[in-house]
Amino acid sequence: MSRAIRNSDRKTTGAFEWLFAICFAAGILCSLILGMGERPVIYELLPLLPLSFSVFCTLLLAPLFLRDRSWTILIVYVCCFLRYVVLPVILCSDPCYSISLYQPPSQGVGSAILFMVYELLFICIGFAIYGLVVHKRIDSKAVSAMQEPAGVVFALFVFAALVIFVVFPESRQGLSFISIDAGTGARMGGVKSTFGNVTRQLVLIGMLMAFVLFSTWCSRKASETGSERYYWMALIAALLCVCVVVDEKRSVQVYSAFAVIVLLTKLFPGKARRTVGLVAGLAFALVALLTIYKNFYVFNYASYADALANSNGFAGVGKTAELYLLGPVSVAAGLNESLADAQSLGSLLYDFARSFIGLSFFVKGSDFTAAGAMFNQFVSGGTSASGVLLPISVEGGTCTFLALGPALTLGFLLFALYLERKMRNATSPVVIFYIAYVYIRMATCLVSAAVSSVILSFSSVIVIVGALWLAQRLLSKKGRVVQ
Repeated sequence: MSRAIRNSDRKTTGAFEWLFAICFAAGILCSLILGMGERPVIYELLPLLPLSFSVFCTLLLAPLFLRDRSWTILIVYVCCFLRYVVLPVILCSDPCYSISLYQPPSQGVGSAILFMVYELLFICIGFAIYGLVVHKRIDSKAVSAMQEPAGVVFALFVFAALVIFVVFPESRQGLSFISIDAGTGARMGGVKSTFGNVTRQLVLIGMLMAFVLFSTWCSRKASETGSERYYWMALIAALLCVCVVVDEKRSVQVYSAFAVIVLLTKLFPGKARRTVGLVAGLAFALVALLTIYKNFYVFNYASYADALANSNGFAGVGKTAELYLLGPVSVAAGLNESLADAQSLGSLLYDFARSFIGLSFFVKGSDFTAAGAMFNQFVSGGTSASGVLLPISVEGGTCTFLALGPALTLGFLLFALYLERKMRNATSPVVIFYIAYVYIRMATCLVSAAVSSVILSFSSVIVIVGALWLAQRLLSKKGRVVQ
């Protein structure tokens, strides 16, 4: 048995070595092609991005993953490949010159590219130092989750969330199933009121809690009876969770899919491949559908087919990639001198506090303005305080010292490593699922993330679920758990 495990591990290592070699070659090739080909003036230094990926990630990140088998390292590697290799190729074929109403000068974009190279080097060195200090390999073999009975606190919370969903219409705002309706004439707007935000968040967490309790019950019944139908029941519940759409946020599908995959592969270890294939496939399809809705303005047409028929093909893909992969134009806008001079450590701390559930009540009426809001007002000419992401390293740099900016991103990523160890060693289904939900947000903070969005997603889950978990633990110790 041990020899079979060693052979399997050797094959896995070989596969990843080939993957890293291919990515290294892709980065070098893209750098050479971009360097020798014609490109817009503002992208003069763009070939440095794929070159820096090939050098830094190959020398520092890849060996660390091969040694520790950390999901976080692999996710960071993939995010870097998208941001430093794929994005430059897209931008050279479909350039993006502005963010909202702001168009940075060529010199500013060049400085932003150099900052991105420095950011990647800083993060890779940070992980390398962490690897020297922490020598623990994260076991690639998942620990099976305990088939614990539903706690009375969790069950009551699910019931309360259902009551909120039925009684308060505000809790249903912005929620759709599978797709967003076409022909509405306006985008799916976010919930404006605090009450609406809170009640909707409670409903969403309650829905996910119901899935955790139900899938745990299915796992227990499958062990008792040996029937495969209980696995399919849990899988259907997982697919239904992934199908819940919140506003136009494609990220919700990614987080939900990741969390249900992690939980189901621990509850049903023998069904891992099937679970990953079906859940990931559905999540990918839904993300594609939401992308069509958002980029092809489906709300202005009678159907999705009409929107595609009247579209300009893939025009604008460069701007979309720039916005979500936080490219050089976004970085240049955030590093603008007039904007940086207006920000301070207080702006960063205020951004943390106002996004953290519980702390936000204590900073209401503060004289500070959040760095993200200042950035949006700057790029929109004062017409909007939200909508465009301010890269985390840029916010860290402009609010403190520019050289320390990537330390903020690195801090989130190292915290993701901590969460990964907790998640992969946990046995409680509730703990596994909700840590996984928060973990994937932290681990992907290099792309499509801002300080406020990461802190909000973390606090909204940890505060509510953490309180429920502690209450359940206290009841369990007193022997009042409903079996």
